Amino acid sequence: MAEGSSDSKTPIVVALIATSGTVLAAVIGLFSGALEAPGLTGQPGSSDLQHTVQALEDKVSRLEQRNRELENQLTEAPEPSTVANSSEPEAGVARETEAPIRLSNYSCIDLDSKAPDWDANDDFSGDLCFGSGLVEAENITVFDEEPDLADCTARTQIEDSVKSESLLDKFLCLDSSTGRTARVHVPDLDASAPTIDLEIVVWE
Repeated sequence: MAEGSSDSKTPIVVALIATSGTVLAAVIGLFSGALEAPGLTGQPGSSDLQHTVQALEDKVSRLEQRNRELENQLTEAPEPSTVANSSEPEAGVARETEAPIRLSNYSCIDLDSKAPDWDANDDFSGDLCFGSGLVEAENITVFDEEPDLADCTARTQIEDSVKSESLLDKFLCLDSSTGRTARVHVPDLDASAPTIDLEIVVWE
């Protein structure tokens, strides 16, 4: 009985071994297939995936194009302060020249005058005069760069006269006879004539 029992178990054991081998082979096959699956290799696994990727790429391309258009609009937009203020007079200006005034030797103007020629005269009578190679006025300070009212008001190094030959394209801050602050630019001068051109702003 013992031998018969042992023999009957042998086919069962062999069958179990064979079955286990089949299952193991199937599992190995599943793992092999999984390692080669499109999701793990990074390659599109279906036409649906390809369509989705293409749609996303198209959307990114449209967004990049829109971004470039907005950047161009910002680059081309004018600066508001430049457009708004380019033709506006400075605040608190009482009067200014529309074109340079030319003074000849031994002539003066009145910075407080309302006359079209600023009461230009050759009597050497006024609060801004030119003669003998000098520009004469009250409390003159010379600037290399264009000063504003605050710069002129804060000036400390003052003179009553300066040599005209050194003033080409320079700026002067000075006072009128009534105490107004003025800025004078010298765009041109001719020492041989002699003449000097003046662009003037007088503040209130």
